[in-house]
Amino acid sequence: LSVHLYKKTLEEKDRNKDRITSFRKSGAKREKPVIQHLIDAQPTGSELPLAQPFFDERSMNLSEKEIVDLFEKMMEDMNLNEERKAPLREKELSTKHEMVVQYISATAKSINSKIPGGLRNTKHECTLSSQEYVHELRSGITDEKLLNCLESLRVSLTSNPVR
Repeated sequence: LSVHLYKKTLEEKDRNKDRITSFRKSGAKREKPVIQHLIDAQPTGSELPLAQPFFDERSMNLSEKEIVDLFEKMMEDMNLNEERKAPLREKELSTKHEMVVQYISATAKSINSKIPGGLRNTKHECTLSSQEYVHELRSGITDEKLLNCLESLRVSLTSNPVR
């Protein structure tokens, strides 16, 4: 009787063990998506419109000065120190242009997802001006939009402190 009881206990432990380990075994291992860093990504001109839904005509017609200015703003928004900015500044203008286009697209996408119907600054297409924040906050927006607007303002002030 004790041998039978011992076998039964072992069988139950095995079943429980199988049941517990089956959670790990049942799902096929998912491959992690390859995330390309903004700096490493260098798509060709023909790939840009497909990969960038917020890509527009103005992004292609930026002057050299605008590209350099936006590139500096991008590095500032990324909170890069001078040590990291130096090698990026040495990149070719075409590479900087591609990075700026990706930055504008990513930032516009982020703002559109956080503030539905939110205003966009025409100068940089990706940041709200101080007047636009004031307008948004005074317009009696819903709690969720208010939270998103304040979160966006916090990030903006962290990246671009008031001087």
